[in-house]
Amino acid sequence: MDYHETIDYLFNLQKYGIKLGLLNITQMLEALQNPHKHFQTVHVAGTNGKGSTAAMVASILQAHGFSVGLFVSPHMVRFTERISINNVEIPQEEVVRLTNVIRDSIHQIPDLTPTFFEFVTAMAFVYFKEKGIDWAIIETGMGGRFDSTNVISPEVSIITHISEDHKQFLGDTIEKIAYEKAGIIKPYIAVVCSYQESEVLEVLSNKATETSSTLALYGQDFKALNIGNMIFDYYGINKIQNIKLSLAGKHQIENASCAIRAFECLNINIDVDLIKKALLNLKWAGRCESIHHKGKHYILDGGHNYQALYRLREFLLEDNALKKIILIYGAMSDKDNRKMLNIIAPIARKIIFTAPSYGRAENPAILKDLANLPVDTKSYVTNNVKEAMCLLDKIYESGELIVVTGSFYTVGEVKELFGEPTLLKSLTEFK
Repeated sequence: MDYHETIDYLFNLQKYGIKLGLLNITQMLEALQNPHKHFQTVHVAGTNGKGSTAAMVASILQAHGFSVGLFVSPHMVRFTERISINNVEIPQEEVVRLTNVIRDSIHQIPDLTPTFFEFVTAMAFVYFKEKGIDWAIIETGMGGRFDSTNVISPEVSIITHISEDHKQFLGDTIEKIAYEKAGIIKPYIAVVCSYQESEVLEVLSNKATETSSTLALYGQDFKALNIGNMIFDYYGINKIQNIKLSLAGKHQIENASCAIRAFECLNINIDVDLIKKALLNLKWAGRCESIHHKGKHYILDGGHNYQALYRLREFLLEDNALKKIILIYGAMSDKDNRKMLNIIAPIARKIIFTAPSYGRAENPAILKDLANLPVDTKSYVTNNVKEAMCLLDKIYESGELIVVTGSFYTVGEVKELFGEPTLLKSLTEFK
Protein backbone atom coordinates (compact mmCIF):
# COMPACT_ATOMS: atom_id res chain seq x y z
CA MET A 1 0.00 0.00 0.00
CA ASP A 2 1.10 3.57 -0.58
CA TYR A 3 0.61 6.43 1.86
CA HIS A 4 -2.96 7.29 0.85
CA GLU A 5 -4.04 3.65 0.83
CA THR A 6 -2.55 3.30 4.31
CA ILE A 7 -4.64 6.21 5.55
CA ASP A 8 -7.78 4.70 4.05
CA TYR A 9 -7.05 1.30 5.57
CA LEU A 10 -6.41 2.61 9.09
CA PHE A 11 -9.33 5.03 8.88
CA ASN A 12 -11.70 2.22 7.92
CA LEU A 13 -10.68 0.23 11.01
CA GLN A 14 -12.39 2.89 13.12
CA LYS A 15 -15.78 1.55 12.05
CA TYR A 16 -15.17 -1.43 14.33
CA GLY A 17 -15.21 0.95 17.30
CA ILE A 18 -14.08 -0.45 20.66
CA LYS A 19 -13.99 -4.16 21.47
CA LEU A 20 -13.22 -5.02 25.07
CA GLY A 21 -11.23 -8.24 25.04
CA LEU A 22 -7.78 -9.65 24.36
CA LEU A 23 -8.47 -12.34 21.75
CA ASN A 24 -7.87 -10.14 18.72
CA ILE A 25 -4.64 -8.60 19.95
CA THR A 26 -3.34 -11.97 21.19
CA GLN A 27 -3.91 -13.56 17.79
CA MET A 28 -2.35 -10.60 16.03
CA LEU A 29 0.76 -10.61 18.17
CA GLU A 30 1.21 -14.37 17.78
CA ALA A 31 1.12 -13.91 14.00
CA LEU A 32 3.76 -11.20 14.44
CA GLN A 33 5.96 -13.48 16.62
CA ASN A 34 5.04 -11.74 19.89
CA PRO A 35 7.09 -8.55 19.57
CA HIS A 36 5.97 -7.32 23.01
CA LYS A 37 8.11 -9.98 24.68
CA HIS A 38 11.38 -8.49 23.43
CA PHE A 39 11.66 -5.50 25.78
CA GLN A 40 10.85 -4.57 29.36
CA THR A 41 7.73 -2.57 30.07
CA VAL A 42 5.98 -0.26 32.51
CA HIS A 43 2.17 -0.23 32.27
CA VAL A 44 0.14 2.88 33.10
CA ALA A 45 -3.64 3.06 33.60
CA GLY A 46 -5.98 5.57 35.23
CA THR A 47 -8.42 8.32 34.31
CA ASN A 48 -6.35 11.50 34.64
CA GLY A 49 -2.60 12.01 34.55
CA LYS A 50 -1.60 8.71 32.96
CA GLY A 51 -0.09 10.30 29.85
CA SER A 52 1.97 12.77 31.85
CA THR A 53 3.10 10.05 34.26
CA ALA A 54 4.06 7.73 31.40
CA ALA A 55 6.08 10.51 29.79
CA MET A 56 7.86 11.19 33.09
CA VAL A 57 8.85 7.54 33.54
CA ALA A 58 10.12 7.46 29.96
CA SER A 59 12.13 10.63 30.52
CA ILE A 60 13.74 9.28 33.71
CA LEU A 61 14.71 6.00 32.03
CA GLN A 62 16.08 7.81 29.00
CA ALA A 63 18.14 10.10 31.24
CA HIS A 64 19.69 6.97 32.77
CA GLY A 65 20.96 5.88 29.36
CA PHE A 66 18.25 3.52 28.15
CA SER A 67 16.54 3.43 24.76
CA VAL A 68 12.88 4.03 25.63
CA GLY A 69 9.70 3.61 23.61
CA LEU A 70 6.54 5.49 24.59
CA PHE A 71 3.04 4.50 23.50
CA VAL A 72 0.25 6.94 24.41
CA SER A 73 -3.19 8.04 23.25
CA PRO A 74 -4.96 9.98 21.97
CA HIS A 75 -2.88 12.19 19.73
CA MET A 76 -3.65 15.88 19.35
CA VAL A 77 -2.26 16.89 15.98
CA ARG A 78 -0.36 13.96 14.47
CA PHE A 79 -1.04 10.23 14.58
CA THR A 80 2.72 9.76 15.00
CA GLU A 81 2.58 11.35 18.47
CA ARG A 82 1.32 8.00 19.76
CA ILE A 83 4.50 6.04 19.09
CA SER A 84 7.95 7.44 19.85
CA ILE A 85 11.45 6.35 20.82
CA ASN A 86 13.64 8.70 22.85
CA ASN A 87 11.29 11.61 22.08
CA VAL A 88 11.38 11.00 18.31
CA GLU A 89 7.99 10.23 16.75
CA ILE A 90 7.61 7.26 14.42
CA PRO A 91 8.29 8.44 10.83
CA GLN A 92 5.49 8.55 8.28
CA GLU A 93 7.18 5.94 6.08
CA GLU A 94 7.36 3.55 9.03
CA VAL A 95 3.62 3.89 9.61
CA VAL A 96 3.06 2.89 5.99
CA ARG A 97 5.55 0.03 6.08
CA LEU A 98 4.32 -1.41 9.37
CA THR A 99 0.70 -1.21 8.26
CA ASN A 100 1.66 -3.40 5.30
CA VAL A 101 3.65 -5.79 7.50
CA ILE A 102 0.86 -6.23 10.03
CA ARG A 103 -1.90 -6.55 7.47
CA ASP A 104 0.05 -9.20 5.55
CA SER A 105 0.82 -11.12 8.75
CA ILE A 106 -2.74 -11.27 10.07
CA HIS A 107 -4.81 -11.67 6.90
CA GLN A 108 -5.05 -15.47 7.27
CA ILE A 109 -6.45 -15.36 10.82
CA PRO A 110 -10.10 -16.50 10.54
CA ASP A 111 -12.79 -13.91 11.36
CA LEU A 112 -10.29 -11.33 12.61
CA THR A 113 -11.51 -7.74 12.35
CA PRO A 114 -9.08 -5.68 14.45
CA THR A 115 -10.13 -2.33 15.80
CA PHE A 116 -8.09 0.77 15.16
CA PHE A 117 -6.58 0.72 18.65
CA GLU A 118 -5.72 -2.98 18.45
CA PHE A 119 -3.92 -2.42 15.16
CA VAL A 120 -2.01 0.60 16.47
CA THR A 121 -1.03 -1.28 19.64
CA ALA A 122 0.43 -4.04 17.48
CA MET A 123 2.20 -1.43 15.36
CA ALA A 124 3.87 0.07 18.43
CA PHE A 125 5.06 -3.31 19.68
CA VAL A 126 6.52 -4.30 16.30
CA TYR A 127 8.25 -0.94 15.91
CA PHE A 128 9.75 -1.12 19.39
CA LYS A 129 11.03 -4.67 18.79
CA GLU A 130 12.58 -3.78 15.45
CA LYS A 131 14.39 -0.78 16.93
CA GLY A 132 15.80 -2.84 19.78
CA ILE A 133 14.62 -0.63 22.63
CA ASP A 134 15.37 -1.45 26.27
CA TRP A 135 12.10 -0.24 27.79
CA ALA A 136 8.59 0.59 26.62
CA ILE A 137 6.23 2.74 28.67
CA ILE A 138 2.73 1.67 27.67
CA GLU A 139 -0.37 3.74 28.43
CA THR A 140 -3.72 1.98 28.30
CA GLY A 141 -6.20 3.30 25.78
CA MET A 142 -9.23 3.45 28.04
CA GLY A 143 -9.75 0.78 30.68
CA GLY A 144 -7.29 -1.87 31.74
CA ARG A 145 -8.64 -5.39 32.15
CA PHE A 146 -9.67 -5.78 28.49
CA ASP A 147 -7.51 -3.04 27.02
CA SER A 148 -5.43 -4.31 24.10
CA THR A 149 -2.24 -3.20 25.86
CA ASN A 150 -2.94 -5.64 28.69
CA VAL A 151 -1.02 -8.46 27.03
CA ILE A 152 2.28 -7.22 28.45
CA SER A 153 3.98 -8.49 31.61
CA PRO A 154 5.34 -5.26 33.09
CA GLU A 155 8.09 -4.75 35.63
CA VAL A 156 5.81 -2.33 37.47
CA SER A 157 2.24 -1.08 37.02
CA ILE A 158 1.08 2.47 37.69
CA ILE A 159 -2.51 3.51 38.32
CA THR A 160 -3.12 7.24 38.34
CA HIS A 161 -6.18 8.96 39.79
CA ILE A 162 -9.43 7.23 38.86
CA SER A 163 -12.67 9.13 38.34
CA GLU A 164 -15.87 8.64 36.36
CA ASP A 165 -15.33 8.56 32.60
CA HIS A 166 -16.26 6.24 29.71
CA LYS A 167 -19.19 4.90 31.73
CA GLN A 168 -20.76 3.33 28.64
CA PHE A 169 -17.77 0.97 28.40
CA LEU A 170 -16.33 0.68 31.91
CA GLY A 171 -19.40 0.72 34.16
CA ASP A 172 -21.83 3.14 35.74
CA THR A 173 -20.20 3.35 39.18
CA ILE A 174 -16.74 4.40 40.31
CA GLU A 175 -16.22 0.92 41.80
CA LYS A 176 -16.90 -0.75 38.43
CA ILE A 177 -14.55 1.65 36.66
CA ALA A 178 -11.87 0.98 39.28
CA TYR A 179 -12.31 -2.76 38.77
CA GLU A 180 -11.59 -2.38 35.05
CA LYS A 181 -8.54 -0.19 35.68
CA ALA A 182 -7.26 -2.66 38.30
CA GLY A 183 -7.14 -5.28 35.55
CA ILE A 184 -3.56 -4.27 34.73
CA ILE A 185 -2.39 -5.50 38.14
CA LYS A 186 -0.40 -8.71 37.56
CA PRO A 187 0.61 -11.40 40.05
CA TYR A 188 3.66 -10.49 42.14
CA ILE A 189 4.24 -7.26 40.18
CA ALA A 190 4.55 -4.03 42.17
CA VAL A 191 1.80 -1.43 41.77
CA VAL A 192 2.30 2.31 42.25
CA CYS A 193 -0.89 4.23 42.89
CA SER A 194 -1.93 7.88 43.01
CA TYR A 195 -4.17 9.14 45.76
CA GLN A 196 -7.60 7.53 45.37
CA GLU A 197 -11.05 7.89 46.87
CA SER A 198 -11.76 5.27 49.56
CA GLU A 199 -14.11 3.19 47.41
CA VAL A 200 -11.55 3.10 44.59
CA LEU A 201 -8.69 2.26 46.93
CA GLU A 202 -10.65 -0.68 48.34
CA VAL A 203 -11.05 -2.18 44.85
CA LEU A 204 -7.35 -1.69 44.02
CA SER A 205 -6.21 -3.05 47.39
CA ASN A 206 -8.37 -6.15 47.01
CA LYS A 207 -6.93 -6.80 43.55
CA ALA A 208 -3.38 -6.35 44.83
CA THR A 209 -4.05 -8.78 47.67
CA GLU A 210 -5.63 -11.28 45.28
CA THR A 211 -2.55 -11.18 43.03
CA SER A 212 0.04 -11.04 45.84
CA SER A 213 1.20 -7.69 44.50
CA THR A 214 2.68 -4.95 46.66
CA LEU A 215 0.78 -1.66 46.40
CA ALA A 216 2.55 1.64 47.10
CA LEU A 217 0.06 4.46 47.68
CA TYR A 218 0.84 8.16 47.27
CA GLY A 219 0.51 10.01 50.56
CA GLN A 220 1.04 6.83 52.55
CA ASP A 221 4.00 4.83 51.20
CA PHE A 222 5.63 7.73 49.37
CA LYS A 223 4.88 11.43 49.25
CA ALA A 224 5.96 14.88 48.15
CA LEU A 225 6.39 18.17 49.95
CA ASN A 226 5.42 21.05 47.69
CA ILE A 227 7.86 23.89 48.21
CA GLY A 228 6.24 26.17 45.63
CA ASN A 229 6.86 27.33 42.07
CA MET A 230 6.64 23.67 40.89
CA ILE A 231 9.54 22.65 43.16
CA PHE A 232 9.09 19.74 45.57
CA ASP A 233 10.91 17.29 47.82
CA TYR A 234 10.25 13.58 47.25
CA TYR A 235 10.12 11.02 50.05
CA GLY A 236 10.07 7.37 49.04
CA ILE A 237 12.72 4.69 49.07
CA ASN A 238 15.02 7.63 48.38
CA LYS A 239 14.81 11.22 49.54
CA ILE A 240 15.26 13.69 46.69
CA GLN A 241 15.18 17.41 47.40
CA ASN A 242 14.47 20.43 45.23
CA ILE A 243 12.99 18.71 42.18
CA LYS A 244 11.86 21.30 39.65
CA LEU A 245 9.08 20.37 37.22
CA SER A 246 8.77 21.79 33.74
CA LEU A 247 5.04 20.94 33.62
CA ALA A 248 2.48 23.30 35.17
CA GLY A 249 -0.18 22.45 37.73
CA LYS A 250 0.26 21.13 41.28
CA HIS A 251 -1.28 17.78 40.27
CA GLN A 252 1.88 17.13 38.24
CA ILE A 253 3.83 16.87 41.49
CA GLU A 254 1.78 13.80 42.39
CA ASN A 255 2.26 12.38 38.89
CA ALA A 256 6.02 12.96 39.13
CA SER A 257 6.12 11.27 42.53
CA CYS A 258 4.40 8.21 41.07
CA ALA A 259 6.90 8.16 38.22
CA ILE A 260 9.84 8.31 40.64
CA ARG A 261 8.35 5.60 42.87
CA ALA A 262 7.83 3.36 39.84
CA PHE A 263 11.45 3.91 38.82
CA GLU A 264 12.52 2.89 42.32
CA CYS A 265 10.82 -0.47 41.69
CA LEU A 266 12.96 -1.29 38.65
CA ASN A 267 16.18 -2.28 40.41
CA ILE A 268 18.18 0.29 38.46
CA ASN A 269 20.98 2.28 40.06
CA ILE A 270 19.43 5.68 40.71
CA ASP A 271 21.20 8.90 39.89
CA VAL A 272 19.34 11.69 41.68
CA ASP A 273 20.75 14.38 39.41
CA LEU A 274 19.53 12.50 36.33
CA ILE A 275 16.01 12.26 37.78
CA LYS A 276 16.00 16.00 38.40
CA LYS A 277 17.27 16.70 34.90
CA ALA A 278 14.69 14.40 33.32
CA LEU A 279 11.76 16.10 35.05
CA LEU A 280 13.09 19.61 34.48
CA ASN A 281 13.55 19.10 30.74
CA LEU A 282 10.37 17.13 30.01
CA LYS A 283 8.05 18.54 27.36
CA TRP A 284 4.45 17.29 27.31
CA ALA A 285 1.95 19.15 25.18
CA GLY A 286 -1.66 19.95 25.99
CA ARG A 287 -1.46 19.77 29.78
CA CYS A 288 -1.73 23.31 31.21
CA GLU A 289 0.56 24.20 28.32
CA SER A 290 1.46 27.87 28.11
CA ILE A 291 1.90 29.29 24.59
CA HIS A 292 2.35 32.85 23.36
CA HIS A 293 1.13 33.30 19.79
CA LYS A 294 0.79 36.55 17.87
CA GLY A 295 0.72 38.68 21.01
CA LYS A 296 -1.80 36.53 22.89
CA HIS A 297 -1.22 34.21 25.86
CA TYR A 298 -2.88 30.79 25.67
CA ILE A 299 -3.26 27.94 28.14
CA LEU A 300 -3.97 24.71 26.24
CA ASP A 301 -5.33 21.83 28.29
CA GLY A 302 -6.95 18.67 26.96
CA GLY A 303 -9.14 18.23 30.05
CA HIS A 304 -12.04 16.01 29.01
CA ASN A 305 -13.73 15.09 32.30
CA TYR A 306 -14.76 16.96 35.41
CA GLN A 307 -11.75 15.94 37.50
CA ALA A 308 -9.34 17.21 34.84
CA LEU A 309 -11.23 20.50 34.60
CA TYR A 310 -11.23 20.85 38.37
CA ARG A 311 -7.43 20.60 38.32
CA LEU A 312 -7.26 23.09 35.45
CA ARG A 313 -9.43 25.52 37.42
CA GLU A 314 -7.15 25.17 40.45
CA PHE A 315 -4.15 25.97 38.29
CA LEU A 316 -5.83 28.98 36.69
CA LEU A 317 -7.03 30.44 39.97
CA GLU A 318 -3.63 30.06 41.57
CA ASP A 319 -1.33 31.19 38.77
CA ASN A 320 -3.57 33.52 36.78
CA ALA A 321 -5.95 34.90 39.39
CA LEU A 322 -5.60 38.51 38.29
CA LYS A 323 -6.11 37.85 34.59
CA LYS A 324 -9.42 38.01 32.75
CA ILE A 325 -10.09 34.71 30.98
CA ILE A 326 -11.55 33.93 27.57
CA LEU A 327 -12.57 30.27 27.47
CA ILE A 328 -12.71 28.32 24.21
CA TYR A 329 -14.61 25.12 24.94
CA GLY A 330 -15.25 22.19 22.60
CA ALA A 331 -16.00 18.67 23.84
CA MET A 332 -17.37 15.26 22.93
CA SER A 333 -21.09 14.55 23.28
CA ASP A 334 -20.58 11.52 25.53
CA LYS A 335 -18.98 13.61 28.29
CA ASP A 336 -20.73 15.11 31.31
CA ASN A 337 -20.52 18.58 29.82
CA ARG A 338 -22.98 20.13 32.26
CA LYS A 339 -20.79 19.14 35.19
CA MET A 340 -17.59 20.06 33.35
CA LEU A 341 -18.90 23.50 32.43
CA ASN A 342 -20.16 24.13 35.94
CA ILE A 343 -16.55 23.74 37.07
CA ILE A 344 -14.70 25.79 34.48
CA ALA A 345 -17.19 28.32 33.06
CA PRO A 346 -17.67 30.50 36.19
CA ILE A 347 -14.06 31.71 36.11
CA ALA A 348 -14.31 32.97 32.51
CA ARG A 349 -15.22 36.50 31.44
CA LYS A 350 -16.04 35.38 27.87
CA ILE A 351 -16.79 31.91 26.50
CA ILE A 352 -16.65 30.70 22.92
CA PHE A 353 -18.44 27.38 22.46
CA THR A 354 -17.17 25.38 19.50
CA ALA A 355 -16.69 21.86 18.12
CA PRO A 356 -13.61 19.98 16.92
CA SER A 357 -13.88 18.13 13.62
CA TYR A 358 -14.94 14.73 15.00
CA GLY A 359 -18.26 12.96 14.64
CA ARG A 360 -18.80 12.69 18.39
CA ALA A 361 -18.31 16.40 19.05
CA GLU A 362 -21.16 18.03 20.94
CA ASN A 363 -23.20 20.71 19.21
CA PRO A 364 -21.84 24.07 20.47
CA ALA A 365 -25.37 25.43 20.89
CA ILE A 366 -26.15 22.54 23.22
CA LEU A 367 -22.98 23.26 25.18
CA LYS A 368 -24.14 26.84 25.68
CA ASP A 369 -27.53 25.62 26.93
CA LEU A 370 -25.81 23.27 29.39
CA ALA A 371 -23.67 26.01 30.88
CA ASN A 372 -25.09 27.86 33.87
CA LEU A 373 -23.37 31.14 33.10
CA PRO A 374 -23.15 34.19 35.33
CA VAL A 375 -25.21 37.10 33.98
CA ASP A 376 -22.11 39.16 33.23
CA THR A 377 -20.39 36.41 31.19
CA LYS A 378 -20.42 36.99 27.45
CA SER A 379 -20.96 33.83 25.41
CA TYR A 380 -20.62 32.99 21.73
CA VAL A 381 -21.34 29.96 19.54
CA THR A 382 -19.19 28.93 16.58
CA ASN A 383 -19.47 25.92 14.27
CA ASN A 384 -15.83 24.87 14.40
CA VAL A 385 -12.46 25.67 15.92
CA LYS A 386 -11.32 27.81 13.01
CA GLU A 387 -14.41 30.02 13.38
CA ALA A 388 -13.75 30.20 17.12
CA MET A 389 -10.24 31.49 16.53
CA CYS A 390 -11.46 34.06 14.00
CA LEU A 391 -14.05 35.29 16.51
CA LEU A 392 -11.37 35.41 19.18
CA ASP A 393 -9.47 37.99 17.15
CA LYS A 394 -12.57 40.23 17.22
CA ILE A 395 -13.42 40.00 20.92
CA TYR A 396 -9.94 39.79 22.42
CA GLU A 397 -8.79 42.65 24.65
CA SER A 398 -5.19 43.27 25.66
CA GLY A 399 -4.07 41.29 28.71
CA GLU A 400 -6.76 38.61 28.54
CA LEU A 401 -5.75 34.97 29.02
CA ILE A 402 -7.16 32.50 26.49
CA VAL A 403 -7.90 29.01 27.82
CA VAL A 404 -8.62 26.20 25.34
CA THR A 405 -10.07 23.01 26.82
CA GLY A 406 -12.80 20.34 26.77
CA SER A 407 -11.01 17.85 24.52
CA PHE A 408 -7.55 16.98 23.27
CA TYR A 409 -9.02 17.28 19.78
CA THR A 410 -10.02 20.91 20.36
CA VAL A 411 -6.52 21.65 21.63
CA GLY A 412 -5.01 19.79 18.69
CA GLU A 413 -6.91 21.86 16.14
CA VAL A 414 -5.78 25.08 17.80
CA LYS A 415 -2.17 23.89 17.66
CA GLU A 416 -2.67 23.04 14.00
CA LEU A 417 -3.89 26.59 13.37
CA PHE A 418 -0.76 27.81 15.11
CA GLY A 419 1.21 26.07 12.37
CA GLU A 420 2.10 22.73 13.96
CA PRO A 421 2.52 20.14 11.17
CA THR A 422 -0.05 17.38 10.85
CA LEU A 423 0.35 13.74 9.84
CA LEU A 424 -2.45 11.20 9.51
CA LYS A 425 -4.49 13.61 11.63
CA SER A 426 -7.89 11.97 11.12
CA LEU A 427 -6.87 8.68 12.69
CA THR A 428 -8.17 8.36 16.24
CA GLU A 429 -9.90 5.69 18.27
CA PHE A 430 -13.33 6.43 19.67
CA LYS A 431 -12.15 7.95 22.92
